[in-house]
Amino acid sequence: MGTVLFSCWGQARLDNRGKPRDQWVAPADLKLPFTFQEPDDVKAFIGWDGFFLTDETISVVALCRSYLEGVQREASCGECFPCRVGTQIAAEMLARFCEGKAEPGDPERLHSLLTGIAASSKCSVGQTAPQPVLLALEHFAADFAACVGSGRALPPVELVTRVTAPCLEACPAHLNIPKYVENIKKRRYLDSSNVARANCVMPTVLGRICVRPCESNCRRANVDEPIQIKDLKRFASDFEMLHGAKPPRKAGPATGKRVAIIGAGPAGLACAEKLAQAGHHPVIFESLAEGGGMAAVGIPDYRLPRQVLRREIELIQELGAEIHYKKRLGDPGFTWRDLQGMGYDAIFLGVGAHNSNKLGAEGEDAAYKGFIHGVVFLRAVAEGRAVVEGKKMVVVGGGNVAIDCVRTALRLGFTDVQIVYRRTIKEMPADKVEIQDAQDEGIKFNFLCNPTRLLADAAGRLTGLELLRMELGEPDASGRRRPQPVKGSEFVIEADVVIPAIGQSPNLSFLEAGDGLDITKWNTIGADAYTGLTKLPNVFAGGDCVTGAATLIEAIAAGNRAAISIDRFLRGGPVELDRYQRMERLLGGLRNYDKKEVVALPAGLPRQGFDHLPIEIRIRNFEEVEQVMTARSATTEAGRCLRCVRLAGVAR
Repeated sequence: MGTVLFSCWGQARLDNRGKPRDQWVAPADLKLPFTFQEPDDVKAFIGWDGFFLTDETISVVALCRSYLEGVQREASCGECFPCRVGTQIAAEMLARFCEGKAEPGDPERLHSLLTGIAASSKCSVGQTAPQPVLLALEHFAADFAACVGSGRALPPVELVTRVTAPCLEACPAHLNIPKYVENIKKRRYLDSSNVARANCVMPTVLGRICVRPCESNCRRANVDEPIQIKDLKRFASDFEMLHGAKPPRKAGPATGKRVAIIGAGPAGLACAEKLAQAGHHPVIFESLAEGGGMAAVGIPDYRLPRQVLRREIELIQELGAEIHYKKRLGDPGFTWRDLQGMGYDAIFLGVGAHNSNKLGAEGEDAAYKGFIHGVVFLRAVAEGRAVVEGKKMVVVGGGNVAIDCVRTALRLGFTDVQIVYRRTIKEMPADKVEIQDAQDEGIKFNFLCNPTRLLADAAGRLTGLELLRMELGEPDASGRRRPQPVKGSEFVIEADVVIPAIGQSPNLSFLEAGDGLDITKWNTIGADAYTGLTKLPNVFAGGDCVTGAATLIEAIAAGNRAAISIDRFLRGGPVELDRYQRMERLLGGLRNYDKKEVVALPAGLPRQGFDHLPIEIRIRNFEEVEQVMTARSATTEAGRCLRCVRLAGVAR
């Protein structure tokens, strides 16, 4: 950790002023990274909850001036008088301080003005922007007093700034959630959809199946319940789709550069969209018969209707992306080395994670009829192939794939469908909404048990699954309590079909020794987490093939980042993060949401509901279960947003 001259963030204070540098005490709770761009260290950071300094040459007064000018320029929406006018007056006052033209009483007047802005502003911009300046006035009073009538100008402080919010930082793709929610509140529904599309290649898809990390970082939860960010995204993007509107996206001026993209899943499609907008020509090779990856063949239609996904892919093709289906890398005539010899200026690998992890139970390699892995089962259903028969099914696992399997089984006519998970419902990684929906549909959950043996008759047909009861011990590396077997607790569940759904890994069989790419011990491609660059100078990778099986929004974020890097590479620039991306990385190390914060607002405005297909109807077909919000409900729900927008700045 770097050294800090002064730190004032939240309730923590640290003051090393007047001490020799070798005696400076490091702050215990400051988690912000100290490096913005090697070798330039962060000299100062200023934001919604305070500031810190690492360099004695930085003027706190000039730092505050630059910060409030940034608030005026980038953060204030202008809709409430205290923030719009008040922060402008405060910035002008700070300009006089920095020019040595402040008058006696100005420090007190500035303090009074900022206190009033914080108390009377409508949203978090005006409520939090005064905070670091008020703290500076308190702890650096002598610096402000020295500017009164001095006639000496202070050296300016240049800030790299970024508007942020707790929900925005929690989103891997950093969608501007406050802005698209605000547009819904104002009934500007197409504007809302366009904002969501800026960093999200398929908002109508994400509006249905995103796992909502943003909602667990929503400050509204400190009042009553988080706002329904996912469902608001669906409302806006469905409004666009249902009204036949085309997003205002255009391909950039043609550069003549061609990029091969392996995989038409979320990462590949996101990368292709951004590259086309930059003027390059993306050529996608997809092993399946249609695009979308696991979104197409791993997520059932009752959650994601196929026509919704297909429309998003058509929009990408209209930008100029070229897609070749049923083209698997590694097949004869299309090997890795063949691809490298095709003259593409760059290559992006986004092959996804379609290989199933092994169950680890006796008999799983015996080719019993009725034993099939979860992703294979879901793909077969998506492609209209009947691969299993029977009435009794057991699915092993606790993730979304497992939940999709059991709910799909009901719709195929299975009458006894059970799920087996070795921990408790509290530890299940599946979406809590999906778990509740499965319970509502009559799925039986068996917790704290683990499969040990597959049972079959003489003809090789499955008859059941032997399990061992478990109990929870100490937490493991994931933070969840480790399940431990209970000796002598074996029991059997009868089953015609057993489906393991305990995770997936990438299929990298197209690579051979000497191909020049790093393969990690987790069977993923070694690539930079931010730029996507591999060991080969023109090869980039992102999504599940780099991280292992993750979420759709994480794959989209990886595709976005890789496209930025590929564009820089194709234009002859260095493959490195720009200032905006460095701020993004830096803010990832700072706590932007405090679940213990007391938000002094009255509770009582409940989340708005939306219709679901009745259970007795939906379990007999694959019609979409969740219906889109009404305009009234969406507008009311958007009005629950606290607009927790803040500005952060770094001085280098």
